[in-house]
Amino acid sequence: MRIFACILLACLACASDGDELGLFQLCVSDCVKDQCVNKEAQLPLNLRLLLWDCESNCDYMCQRAVTADRIARGKEVLQFHGKWPFLRMYGMQEPASVLFSLMNLAAHVQGLLSLKTLTSNKKISESAQYLYYSALIWGVAGINTWIWSAVFHARDTLITERLDYFSAALLMLMSLNYAIVRTFHFYEAGKSSYRKAVFYVIASIYVLHVSYLSYDWSYTYNMQANVAFGIASFMMWLVFTFKETYSILPPPKWSNLPFICSASLIAGASLELFDFPPIADMIDSHSLWHLFTVLPTWAWYQFLYRDISYFDQASKKRRD
Repeated sequence: MRIFACILLACLACASDGDELGLFQLCVSDCVKDQCVNKEAQLPLNLRLLLWDCESNCDYMCQRAVTADRIARGKEVLQFHGKWPFLRMYGMQEPASVLFSLMNLAAHVQGLLSLKTLTSNKKISESAQYLYYSALIWGVAGINTWIWSAVFHARDTLITERLDYFSAALLMLMSLNYAIVRTFHFYEAGKSSYRKAVFYVIASIYVLHVSYLSYDWSYTYNMQANVAFGIASFMMWLVFTFKETYSILPPPKWSNLPFICSASLIAGASLELFDFPPIADMIDSHSLWHLFTVLPTWAWYQFLYRDISYFDQASKKRRD
């Protein structure tokens, strides 16, 4: 789940202190002249599969060399191109973030499979169906998000960056869609016009968001938009929790799970404030943020499963 992944994101892909080092610039220049122009060195297959070329490989090798030299002389580790100089593994730029993204992906796959059991060999009520399909849409968006997150952290390119950011925004907006539908009971029969209106408005916001960034990319705007999406979703779940707590009927025990998950994600996002050089050359605050989201994702599917089952059973009892 990446609902609040960008709320506290402060590190943008811009020039970093390491980029300005004369030693680094000289290293890259010499490497390119020596290996890319004169010898045309052939990179290993795993690097070529991840779209590394000679120039980008020189950049990586010089980052590592300069960083090792600075550590040996007791100097601080610097960022290059807005990133820490991670140790590459099997061609992956940020192996820890890739691993933790795949763990989130696995949580979504397992969660969706559990939701599918709700309709195995049985038919659920109409109201429960609307919640069920809204949850499926959110889950599919989650799978898409974490696939592209893993790809982006494996190899940072213009295309993989855009797909990662666009996918994260889609997941956040689909979460907002589900929160609105659930909070205001738009899943009930006879409220399809409200449900469709909410979906069309959110879909239009997403199209406009992607269109604007495609025309004029702005890291600042992208961050501000994601903050707005995340806060809107959190506030909606806050309203949901308030309504459930003070409703006439006793709320189900799991009705506070969305608020707990949302609040824990905000707390996890604060890891971005404590940016530090990578532990073991691979684990930084951003990768730990990805690790932090695994458990809330699992808990979120527990809520979805119990909530949909509850309304299915309640609807069937009313009919009987």
